Amino acid sequence: MELTDEQFMDNGSTFGGNLVDIPAPHRRRWPNDVCPRPVKVEISSWVGRSAGAKHYYARVTEENNPIWDSRPETIGKRAGEPRGWTCPWEDEEGEGRSFRDDDLLNEQSAISWATHIIATHFAGNGYVVEWSDRLGR
Repeated sequence: MELTDEQFMDNGSTFGGNLVDIPAPHRRRWPNDVCPRPVKVEISSWVGRSAGAKHYYARVTEENNPIWDSRPETIGKRAGEPRGWTCPWEDEEGEGRSFRDDDLLNEQSAISWATHIIATHFAGNGYVVEWSDRLGR
């Protein structure tokens, strides 16, 4: 089944269901020529009450890779339309990778660590990196 660009861009993924119930062959959302796979970077800090009690957290997370579920919806205003992108239970192949370090000394070391993870694991045109800065800048 050919998917339209609009269907590829639809971020309305559903979660749940069994992988074996989705009709084969399974079509993954990525890689594709329409949109890159998102990778999110989060950097945050924690400050304690004692002197020097401050450290930084950094996490780099790849978005899950859902499967196109062509089975028709049975209820609601989308009844009869394909269910769309689905992240079924027990789908290890579709789980996005995640990296975390929660013992970084300062903001620069957190940014350097995240940049290294991106260069090592997510280099190439198939990804778009989204930085979510919780440091209040």
